[in-house]
Amino acid sequence: MLYANAVKNRTQPYIWVRLKYAGLTILGKMVITALSSEAPTNDLVKFSIEFKVGDSSTIEIAAA
Repeated sequence: MLYANAVKNRTQPYIWVRLKYAGLTILGKMVITALSSEAPTNDLVKFSIEFKVGDSSTIEIAAA
């Protein structure tokens, strides 16, 4: 629904992301800039996703 409303209103859809990486937790409103998948076999699927910051006032970085 969020995506459909964003397209209808001609805005970019966003998602809230919590990313844990190397002892840090990054939380914030992000926009998906690229999304791809690869399924070389029937039981293994690999997803790749790229984000950009959607609203810098929502970004929090904390030590885990």
